[in-house]
Amino acid sequence: MLEMALLLLSVGTSAFQPPPPAVEARVQGLLEAMSNAEKARQLDMYSGRDFLSNGRFNATKASAVLGGGLGVGRIHDLYAQDPAVANEVQRAVVASSRHGIPALVGEEGVHGYQNDGHTIFPSPIATAASFNGTLAFLIGRVIGTEARVTGTHEVWSPVCGLAREPRWGRSNEPYPYP
Repeated sequence: MLEMALLLLSVGTSAFQPPPPAVEARVQGLLEAMSNAEKARQLDMYSGRDFLSNGRFNATKASAVLGGGLGVGRIHDLYAQDPAVANEVQRAVVASSRHGIPALVGEEGVHGYQNDGHTIFPSPIATAASFNGTLAFLIGRVIGTEARVTGTHEVWSPVCGLAREPRWGRSNEPYPYP
């Protein structure tokens, strides 16, 4: 009986709000509301150096990039040691966007999250030579976890491929594939 009274009390005191529209409709509405310049900015990538000084958020530097009010699509080389720094950058990005769109933070992670103090693993070609898929999975899990706790959303990691040009400087990065 007490549960019913609490339920009626809570229903009676809250205003009815319709359910949010479907994700597809929200995305379509956002795309229609965005200008071409805002859409183009979502395809662009900025350096973490544009937002930081000595590893800390620098509002003056950030405003030089964010001043146009178009937002930022992606940030690379942020490599924040402290997730609070990544959060400050995101707050500035969201505040600068007319639609409140956050940036994706992407970093290198070919053989470990490329940030000071994080685990470094053998190159992907060496990992592939072990013929141990579980090991490769666990390495990926560590890389992803270490990246995520610093505010990184995506990690550029090994891909399956075959390096056919030995002069290519990054031929050690892919997992070899027959």
